[in-house]
Amino acid sequence: MALLEAKNISVTLGEHRALGSISLSVQSGEWLTIIGPNGSGKSTFLNALASLQNYEGLVTVGGKSLSELTARNRAQLVSYVPQDPIVPLDMLAGDYVLLGRTPHISALGVEGKDDLNIVGEILSRLDLEELGSRSMGSLSGGELQRCQLARALAQMTPVILLDEPTAALDLGHQQQALDLLEELRRERQLTIISTMHDLTLAGQYSDRLMLFDHGTVVADGNAEDVIKVELISGTYSARIRVIEVDGAQVVVPRTKEPE
Repeated sequence: MALLEAKNISVTLGEHRALGSISLSVQSGEWLTIIGPNGSGKSTFLNALASLQNYEGLVTVGGKSLSELTARNRAQLVSYVPQDPIVPLDMLAGDYVLLGRTPHISALGVEGKDDLNIVGEILSRLDLEELGSRSMGSLSGGELQRCQLARALAQMTPVILLDEPTAALDLGHQQQALDLLEELRRERQLTIISTMHDLTLAGQYSDRLMLFDHGTVVADGNAEDVIKVELISGTYSARIRVIEVDGAQVVVPRTKEPE
């Protein structure tokens, strides 16, 4: 049985049909990455899965309809890292990450030793220990993004949604963040649904790719099935080559031919 299922998800923004009846099933421990050009509906779909966007259709996790759960109960099942988060600039980074434990603490309770240990481990694994005592407003874009990821991981949910999780990170921190997600996926059977612009990274880390275009799914499969020159160049209106390096599909832009 699939852990997360989305059935006939449609989103209308004003008079614009942003998503048209998209369905998918994601297994426990699977990493699905949604790719596609700007405006193809990737972020809108993630927002719908996170119950942050009005939609038609049904989203279930473990057989439970997310629309019928309280916000607290949803937050125990699904965590979300947005592309452009709004953060409290005066809050200390360590306290911000600790907010991820909120769904697991009673209304009148306080964080306990286990909560602090979970946050401490995640800060360490994301190389954020030295930032814990700094304010969020003092952090760089990449540091903020890692704190967002740390907060979501601290929720310890079976499903995590990531909207461009490496967009603001340098090469080393991209690998560090994605490697950690891969480790946690295997340790916890964590189910990941992400969006990525970097097609090479998407193909290397994900079990499965889903290609969006104009709010519809145009391809669904592994990297070899989806990252093909004709399919990617046509969808993105881009000149590319696809080469295989150590078993991975690598997308290489091509310069324009001189006239």
